[in-house]
Amino acid sequence: MTITLASYNIQYGVGKDGRFDLSRIVAELGEADIIALQEVEIGNPLKGLVDQPAELSRQLGHPHWSYGAGVDIYLGESVPGGYPGLRRKFGNMVLSRWPLLSVVHHTLPKRAIAGATHLQRTAMEAVIATPEGPLRLIAGHLDHISPETRMPQVTMLRDLVLAPQRRGAPWVGVPGNAAGFGDPEIPWPVDCLLIGDMNFAPDGPEYRHLTCGGSTETAADPEGRLHDCWVLTGHDAVQGVTFIRPERKQERLDHCFVTPGLVPAVRSMRIDAAALGSDHQPIFVALELSGYGAETLSPALSGGAS
Repeated sequence: MTITLASYNIQYGVGKDGRFDLSRIVAELGEADIIALQEVEIGNPLKGLVDQPAELSRQLGHPHWSYGAGVDIYLGESVPGGYPGLRRKFGNMVLSRWPLLSVVHHTLPKRAIAGATHLQRTAMEAVIATPEGPLRLIAGHLDHISPETRMPQVTMLRDLVLAPQRRGAPWVGVPGNAAGFGDPEIPWPVDCLLIGDMNFAPDGPEYRHLTCGGSTETAADPEGRLHDCWVLTGHDAVQGVTFIRPERKQERLDHCFVTPGLVPAVRSMRIDAAALGSDHQPIFVALELSGYGAETLSPALSGGAS
């Protein structure tokens, strides 16, 4: 079975023409099975206070989704159309045709920066019940300031991707526990995809850190390497553009990486260069999961409650 994953920084629905249009975003995402979105908002007073996650899920027809806000601030009645309890949120979203068996929201490292727009960044880790078995992915949005602000985030993400045994599954069953911990074990695949707006180009130190690895032994790869799906599918690493603004260098900032066990499953990757719904271009990755049979950590390696 071939499944398609997409990642799109939607710039809160504002396209290259300055027009807010979520329907255009939905059309550009097409029939993707699993979708990672960045810069999704709730309660933006300049965008009609729209609940974008709910609206995107409705239009896409993907019943399984999760939203995680890095920025979550109280607006209340301070804005036109506001009301008690109104909050403005900015973050990431994952949608799927199939159930999200578990979701963990990770807060990425952030340091104070003076005189610049600087937001709390997050990543969402989901295990998805595809028809071919559980698939683990981490969808994130990294800092835009500099390699120095991104490198701690990249280091954290690399560890999350490559060493799931250090944390274990988020929910570990204890049969017969009266507190309700007797639910089935959550599968915790060793292999993983890392996808999203990374805000770094292939010639940067962050890219090298992920693809060249380090000396720390991990569960998914003893050499600590991730593999760029763009390169795996025959493209040159420095070719391709996913971020287009006339005043800035055009670069490939949106990526999909996989651990070694998923390398044989990667069939194709493309960038939709014609998309107009954002200042980023969406990326699409096809995986052939027939017979994949994800290796999962045993309950003994998945931690427990104490």
